[in-house]
Amino acid sequence: MKFATAILLVALLVPTNTWAQSVLKLSCGDITKIEVWRFRGRAWRCPPNDGGSRDGYHYPIIIYLTKEAQKRVKQVYDSTEETPFMVDDCKFLIQHVQIMAKEILIESADPTRDNFRGDEGIIITKKTKEAAFEAARQICADKVETAVFTDGS
Repeated sequence: MKFATAILLVALLVPTNTWAQSVLKLSCGDITKIEVWRFRGRAWRCPPNDGGSRDGYHYPIIIYLTKEAQKRVKQVYDSTEETPFMVDDCKFLIQHVQIMAKEILIESADPTRDNFRGDEGIIITKKTKEAAFEAARQICADKVETAVFTDGS
């Protein structure tokens, strides 16, 4: 009886969205190119020493995929259930997908801005230019563009 109670307590302590996220494994063969972009956006609300951007920008990483990889991404995304996700005290419903490259999880700084719908590419977001390039190189260093693209802001 004590064992069953302990298992139940552990299950209740695990966040519900932990069960609902999907992991998409990518290799360099799935990718045609990777771009790091800089967009002006809301300031990151976080403690000053967390390594976050204070310059008012966020850095999306756009990962362009082969046709075969696009189909696989769409299947993973479509099979992922919506789960609630909190950002700055705002609740969003998202289909949470994470990227795994070279057996390392590449985490997004803001999953509510990510795009895994199986279009031409996928997008994940980082808080700093350095973090964006580090993640892009982890995914496939040979296909990372060296320049930062901007929308002119």
